[in-house]
Amino acid sequence: MELLNKLFDDAHYLRSSVETEESQEEMMENWKYVAMVTDRLFFWMSLLGYCIGSLVILGNSALHFN
Repeated sequence: MELLNKLFDDAHYLRSSVETEESQEEMMENWKYVAMVTDRLFFWMSLLGYCIGSLVILGNSALHFN
């Protein structure tokens, strides 16, 4: 009887470990998606800033040469 209880406890522990691991993997995938979206957002924001800054600099230099 004690052996049977030990087997049930071990099976419960294994099931809990697998469920925990699966939930951690799912959370990791969600954070990878958030990181990808954030990375793209900052890429486009910086690209827009560089383009606007370049246009401002080139526009100001054209005014100085006239």
